[in-house]
Formats: sequence, C-alpha cells, structure tokens
Amino acid sequence: MNKNFKREALWCFKRWSRKPWAAFAGQCRFKIGVLSVRMSIILLATPVLGAQLEGQLPTADSLATVHLDNLVVTGSATIGAQLVRQSVSQTRTIVERKAIFPTQNAESVLRLLPALDIRERAGKASQADISIRGGAFDGTMVMLNGVDFSDARTGHQSHSVPVDLDIISAIGIVDWVPQPGALAGGVNFVTALPADDYLRVRLEGGAHGYGYGNLSGGFTKGKFSLLAAASHKRSDGYRYNTDFKNTNAYLRTRWGDFDFQAGFQRRDWGSNGSYSLRYSDQFEHTVTALASLKWEREVLRDFIVDATIHWRQNNDRFEMVRDDPSVIPFNRHTTHNLGADLTLKKHWRRFGTLSGGAGFKRNIMRSTPMGNHNRNITTVWLGYEKAVQLRAPGNAIFFEGFGSVTDTPTVQDGMFLGRVALRLKNRWWIHFDAMRSMRMPTFTDLYYNVVTYHPNPNLKPEQATTFRLRAEYRSENGFGVEAATWYRRTRNVIDWEQWDDGDWYSTQLNRLGTFGAEFSASWRGEGFVRTAMASYGYMDSEMTVAANYVSKYALDFLRHKASAVVGFGLGEFTLSFTGSYYDRMGSWIGADGVVEHYKPYFLLDGRLSWQRRGLQIYADGTNLLGTRYWDFGGLTMPRQWFSAGVVVTLK
Repeated sequence: MNKNFKREALWCFKRWSRKPWAAFAGQCRFKIGVLSVRMSIILLATPVLGAQLEGQLPTADSLATVHLDNLVVTGSATIGAQLVRQSVSQTRTIVERKAIFPTQNAESVLRLLPALDIRERAGKASQADISIRGGAFDGTMVMLNGVDFSDARTGHQSHSVPVDLDIISAIGIVDWVPQPGALAGGVNFVTALPADDYLRVRLEGGAHGYGYGNLSGGFTKGKFSLLAAASHKRSDGYRYNTDFKNTNAYLRTRWGDFDFQAGFQRRDWGSNGSYSLRYSDQFEHTVTALASLKWEREVLRDFIVDATIHWRQNNDRFEMVRDDPSVIPFNRHTTHNLGADLTLKKHWRRFGTLSGGAGFKRNIMRSTPMGNHNRNITTVWLGYEKAVQLRAPGNAIFFEGFGSVTDTPTVQDGMFLGRVALRLKNRWWIHFDAMRSMRMPTFTDLYYNVVTYHPNPNLKPEQATTFRLRAEYRSENGFGVEAATWYRRTRNVIDWEQWDDGDWYSTQLNRLGTFGAEFSASWRGEGFVRTAMASYGYMDSEMTVAANYVSKYALDFLRHKASAVVGFGLGEFTLSFTGSYYDRMGSWIGADGVVEHYKPYFLLDGRLSWQRRGLQIYADGTNLLGTRYWDFGGLTMPRQWFSAGVVVTLK
C-alpha cells in the first residue's frame, strides 16, 4: 500500500466518520475496498447513508442500487436491538423497490427467497406466518426500520406490520441479534420516500369483490422529512367465510437527531378452518398500534450514542363461531410490548470498532382464556469488529465477534456471533459464521387452553447453534450469484403435536438438527429482457420422534423450494412472470380423522404494466394455472385471482 493511498485513506476515513455522505458525494477519490461482511447484493436503506444522518428520511432514488465496489465503508457499525438501522453490517438487503416482480404485497416478495417460508391461511396475505430456514414462525423477529415489533403472544400476529409495498424501499434478512427472538433470523422492512416531495394514489380492483386503495405522500425541508401513508383493502372471499378487510396507517418523520415512526392497523377476516378444521365459521378481528423514537448523536469524536424506545399493542378477538359467542365464548387478548435500548459505539482507525449496549423488554398480556401474565427480559452485549486491507487491490479480510447475556424469568443464558470473511478483487465474498441464538416461548405456547388446544406452562426457551458457509459473486454488468450451506442444532424445540383425538398439544422436543443449502442468481439489463432471477433452497432435518407423530410446525418444512422470475420490457410496457415450486414435508389430520400428507405444487403469477411518467396501469394474475394447494393442511388457497389497477404519482 503506497503512501499516497494511506494518506487518502486516512483523510477519507476521518471525513466519512463525521460525514458518511462524503463517500457518495465524490469526495473520496479512491476505492478503499473494505465492505461490511453481513451485506450482499445491494445496499438500499441504512441510516449510515447520506441524507438520513442530516436529519432526512432516505429517498428511493438515493437508495436505488449502490454497487458494492463503489461503497466506501471503513468497518461495520454497532450491533444492538436496533441493529438494522444502525449498521450496514447487520442485514443483507435482498429485495429492492425497482425490481420487476409481479407481486402485490410484501409476503409475495418474500415467497421468492430460498431461505424464507411464507405460509398463508387466506388470500392476499390477510393472514400469514414467516419462517426462516426451517425455524418456526415464533422464532422469526419481525422489524420495521430495525425496530423489533414481534408479538410476544403469538407469531401469528407478528406479521401485522402496518405498511404497504408502495412505501417499502427494501426487505432484508437479519442474521443474528443479541436479544431473544431471532432464533433463525429476522426480517426487516425498510420504509423510504420515493422522492423528496411526492403524492401517490393507487386504486385496484378484481375478482371475489377485491378492492384496494392507497394514498401516500411526503416532503423534505431542510433537516425535516415526513412520510405518511394510508390504505384499505377488502374482499368478499374466494370460498365460504374467507372475506377480509384491512386498514393501514403509517407515519415516519426525521428531524435532526430524532427518528420517529408510528403505525396503526385494523384487520377483520373470515378464518374458515384456520386454527381447527372442525370449525368453518371462525373469525378474527385485530387492532395493532406501534411507535418508536430513536435519538442518535456523535457526542465525541468517533463516539456515537444511540437510544431507542418502542411500543406495540395488539388487540385480538377470536371467534370460533362467527358472531355467536353462545356456542364457544369469544377469546379476547391484549398484548403490550414495551422496550428501551441503548447502544454505544467507538471507532479507532487502527484498533477497529468496539461497541456495547443494553436492552430491556417488558411483555404484558391480558387474555380471557389465558389470564394475565407479564415478563421482563434484560440483555447486555459487547462486540468488536475489525477490517484489514490486504496488499492486493480489492482484497480484504474481516473479523467480527459479539456476545450477549440475557436474563429472563426462567433462564439466564448467553448468545454469540463469530464471523470471518474474505473479499477478493471486489467481486468475490466468502463468509464463515458461527452463532448461538435463543427465543422465548410465546404466551400461547405456555397458556392457551381452549377447545382443541392444550398448553404447556413448563416450556423452556428454545436455543440454537448455527454454522454457515456462504460465497457471493457480483459483476459490473448486473449479474450476481450466491451459494450457501448451513447446519443448525436446536435444543428444547417448541412444537404443537396433534394426537389421535385431533387435538393439538404444546410440547418440547429434545434436539432437532437441520441442514440446508441455498443458491440464487440474478441479472438485470436494459434491453428486452430486463430482469431474470432464479433461486433454489433445500432443507432436511433429523429428529427421533414416534412414527405417528404429527407436527404442526417443527417438521412441516419446505424440503425443496425453487423460484424463477423473468421480466420483459418493450418501450413503456413491461411483462413479468414468476414461477415457484414447493415440496413440503409433514402431514396433518383432516376433519374426518384421516392423516394426509403434503404434495408438491407449482404456482405461476404474472403482471402486465404500462407506465409513462407519473401514470401506471397494470393487470395482475395469481395462480394462473389454477393449482389446488395449501400452505397449512386442509386450508385450500385461492385458484386464479385477477385484478387491475392504476397508480398516479405527482412529484
């Protein structure tokens, strides 16, 4: 490394540490070749970027696609409870707003990723569970702009994030967090302004009485930015008692060192057989409200303080027989999740980055069938990161180590992350990770005792140790490929077992070993073929259980999952298709008492769109081949569903 390079690197590091946007404003005149090791493909929305540290929300234009070889990063930032917002190292951005996907909601996007399993109980994602690499949905942390808004009562409600695809700029997979909740990882939804000042209206309608309306807008003035959105969708249902209504409202504002967001969601949906195939008249009504406030400031040179408080409330009314509590009384649940986190971070030019923090969560539940229960969770953590530039241009090696200690009502335990990564010629990345994670039993696992469900109040926290090897390649012409293999060993596995009487019993299994492999390739161009993507995921598990053991979650995993997307463009027209193949393990007992097994199926979706300036007109079709399938045994999903819409955007 020559003296001029060292001098340039030192000057750019000092400038970047105070003004990270300097790298993107052309003020760093070289490529330092150091990239955070938990980031791949593209970087779309992290607070380390430009305007957001000036007190503004990021815009979609500024977050579109940042090529990794042009990204100047001198080390990764802090890991904490709000890790995704604080650090470019904590999440791999998987999907970006400009991707040409024939999708209508975030769940449809997530279905394309080989590591994720999205299981729906009704159409248009009116109810869905999110699982990562074979872990149960209760072990998936769901984040909004890096803030954990998972539900402590049940993971069925964790996906109740009150934002629509229109204002989501990126979706990332979080590998590890130092607090309980992300046993197999987490999903982070990032919101951003599509432009500094804009107003957008979307109207859509289709089969089965489907209607959707969305209004969003935002503006930027100096260090103040505002993003606001509201939407409503409804349907008469594709079969008996599958109608739904969903209303979202969301606001995010940034002013100086403060970042505030708040959201509201109301959902009503007919739940035909959703939780028991014996009852076709089930119904559920939920109201969710959430908010968070973050303050971040550099108080001393290269010393950053980050403090966050967050709150989420979920009210749930479940009716086993719709509109008739005389048969079975309605279940009413209210869950409050309160939290506060403090993160401290210090950069040294030669030593690396040292960070630490503490987090506190209080879960409160009031429930008619489960009673009143509270629990406190406290975590302290410490981490260190170091990036070393090798002699050959574009080559670097990275080291990361983090550990945490958590105090819960039932156990005091620790978690850790260790990572070594190598980057070669700015194109190749090779990562090796070892991590230990944990998740608490939900209140439903512990106390839900109604009709066909029987709880287990003696459950212990679920613990997992994961090893993973991942390789990535990114070219300058828009082509990228990634392959990974991993193994996870889980102890105290929480599951629901179905007995011969058809009832479900909360149980704890000793050990579960899960092996997986993933592959994905993508390409983007400007010609007739504008987007092409293919992915494949394989998974298998080993556990000694009885021959007649019927698992509701732990063993109902996708052994094979393959997806392909192709998007064509001709002038102002685009045509895209998505094909997905699913082969799920497991079985279930039907309403007639007969054991049935999942069968493989293939889905094909499509979108035709015309766009000129601020006007877009499109037509969507899902399950074009009319495949009969189900994500949960016995719950038939909709066949062909066609809709069309118009979008008007003013900037």
